[in-house]
Amino acid sequence: MAVERQVIAANIKKLKVKEYLSKEVEKAGIGSIDIQRTPMDTRVIIHAQRPGIVIGKKGTTIKMLTSTLRETYHLDNPQIEVNDLAVPALSAPVMARSIASSLERGFHFRRAAYSALRDIMNAGAIGAHITLSGKLTGERSRMEKFIDGYIKYCGEPADRLVLKGFAEAAVKLGRIGVQVKILPPGAKMPDNIQIISEKPEEPAPPEKPVETKSAEAPKKEEKKTDKAPKAAEKDLKKPKPDAKEAVEKPKAPAEKKEKPKAKAKAVKADIPKPAPAAENDILAKPAKEIVKAAKTLGAKDLKAILKAEQTGKKRKTVIEAITKLISKEQ
Repeated sequence: MAVERQVIAANIKKLKVKEYLSKEVEKAGIGSIDIQRTPMDTRVIIHAQRPGIVIGKKGTTIKMLTSTLRETYHLDNPQIEVNDLAVPALSAPVMARSIASSLERGFHFRRAAYSALRDIMNAGAIGAHITLSGKLTGERSRMEKFIDGYIKYCGEPADRLVLKGFAEAAVKLGRIGVQVKILPPGAKMPDNIQIISEKPEEPAPPEKPVETKSAEAPKKEEKKTDKAPKAAEKDLKKPKPDAKEAVEKPKAPAEKKEKPKAKAKAVKADIPKPAPAAENDILAKPAKEIVKAAKTLGAKDLKAILKAEQTGKKRKTVIEAITKLISKEQ
């Protein structure tokens, strides 16, 4: 058999398997069926809204499905996996089946379509398109469209990005076809281009010269090394003390201890009091600074400042502080 015919036969077999599974487990709300062939087995992955129906009690349903896939469809070691749909509202086949079931229960077609459209858009879809065709209200068949958001109708994005689902509703008047198209969130369209603006490069900070440090370091070391021989030369020049002087030295501190005391007393007696600053200059300062300056003055100067303050600004804090100082000195 030619390669082309083998590919066509394999695709027809996959389509038959998907139709069989969707009919057998229709109530489970199947979103999609993926068939993956591996060297060891054939994996059939079913994404369902209610995975418990696919598995059945104690796995009876899933065992029956695997046996039919092995015997009737001749799949090599089929292994069925069931996954739960994260967001059923973003699955086109599930929404088409829910609209069809609501029409079969007697809901008005507009109410059923708009409620489904609202659920799809609330789930975060970019756009949705629902088409109902058949005998909706009377003997004459017609088609109604319900659109929300943005959706592609033709071209490569319509085939690759748009999710499609189809279902049929059996009503008294006849059959109504339900077609649902959903553009899921995160679908990147070819015309969606983002321009990233380049940030201006900041000028690099000037580098510090390294050579200057290396040049200064030896100079400092030279200075340190020069001090050592000079100190050694001074020590050599100093005459060594004789043995007699070494013996007589302990007597000297007793005489020296008395002399500093006498000097200290003389110094205290001879220290003159600081000359008083001009009255106007002192009174021009703030109150705190005037009080500080007044502590260094004598009684005569304080009295003169007190008189000037009493005749001038008459600040209570200054007058009180100066009077206290005058009383202490008296």
